[in-house]
Amino acid sequence: MMRILFRCDANVENGYGHFSRCLNIARGIIFFKHDIELVFVGDYSSKAQSHLLKYEITFIDFTQHTQDNSNNLKVFTNGVDVIILDSYKITQQYIDALCQKLYRIVVIDDFYKFDLSKVDLVINFCIDAIKHDYLSKDQALGVDYFPYKPELKTVREAKIANAVSAEVKRILVCIGGYDIHNVGDKIVYHLDTMFTNRDIIYLSSHKNSPSIKLLNNNLNVLPFSDALEDIYCDIDISITGGGLTKYESAYCCIPNGNIPQTVDELSDSIFFENENLSFRLSEAFNFDLIQFNKSLRNLLSFDVRNRLVKSDCDKFNTNSLLNVVNKILTIHGS
Repeated sequence: MMRILFRCDANVENGYGHFSRCLNIARGIIFFKHDIELVFVGDYSSKAQSHLLKYEITFIDFTQHTQDNSNNLKVFTNGVDVIILDSYKITQQYIDALCQKLYRIVVIDDFYKFDLSKVDLVINFCIDAIKHDYLSKDQALGVDYFPYKPELKTVREAKIANAVSAEVKRILVCIGGYDIHNVGDKIVYHLDTMFTNRDIIYLSSHKNSPSIKLLNNNLNVLPFSDALEDIYCDIDISITGGGLTKYESAYCCIPNGNIPQTVDELSDSIFFENENLSFRLSEAFNFDLIQFNKSLRNLLSFDVRNRLVKSDCDKFNTNSLLNVVNKILTIHGS
């Protein structure tokens, strides 16, 4: 039996983006190829552990991690065929030490900061990744390899089959699991000054968010959940951070306005805007209400939303998760 080890974390310090995309890939492997053993190694919160237990995926607690020392991870590599590495807590030395012949190395990358020429496969689903060459043995670059959550395929197909709504009635606000610049609450309050009788769904981890009261609109404050597909099905636009939910919105053909939280997210969001996949509403680290208003009003236009959805349909691949799975299994010769 083939054995694949995922090295990622999911906690307050690292967020859940790395874990979420690894879990999506793992679930894709389970769905398309049953006779494979999967093991997650990392520092996982109780929430992340509950997801792994739900899908019956083995996990090993790994908190003694250092950026430079790969020997700690090698303790778990006996009998492993493929290691999938998705972490910002790595260095060039760490990657090079893992690149050896006993197993294949897959690196999920975002920001082109390392020499990955010794790696067996690089996965980078960022919109501009196709412009780069890692010189690795194989590459899976661009949104043709976006590792969506399996349930989102149904959402995408339904959105493609239905016309864009003439009026925006339901709005999702989801800045991120850790809204580090505290812009989510501000946005919700501001939306209440712009609209009346709309439904605003606000996903927030801030303890004060449930106490928000709106004067002109209906507000539903929800904790972060792995069941976003239920929400995506029934919204007209999404206002998200600059990370994974922005990609999920585009995959699901939901008109999106994004608010990047970091400089790296900003760069990616600019590419999204240039490809007519999203509107950049402002930056969370330098929130500009005037820019937010102007960009949001553009997003509300029927013609603009229709154009965004068309680009989402054309540029994202409905079966991109299968593409990722096939790349991973092919490097092993399966």
